[in-house]
Amino acid sequence: MRHQIASVDADHTSYLYEWKLNGRWNKLGATVNSDFVPMKPGSAEEFILEHYWAITGEAMLTRWNTRWSMCHGV
Repeated sequence: MRHQIASVDADHTSYLYEWKLNGRWNKLGATVNSDFVPMKPGSAEEFILEHYWAITGEAMLTRWNTRWSMCHGV
């Protein structure tokens, strides 16, 4: 496994995680905006955080604006 975290600009950070499986590199990356926005009740974001991450309290009130990219078998 390997990872890379890089500042894109004053408001964005890029995260890249890579792992090797069956001799091929796979990766998952995201560019995150540090500007928080209120999470809407009943939204997809609230559902995912509540059901998959089990985060409670203040963390559920905000979310990151995220652009996800995923590439398999590069």
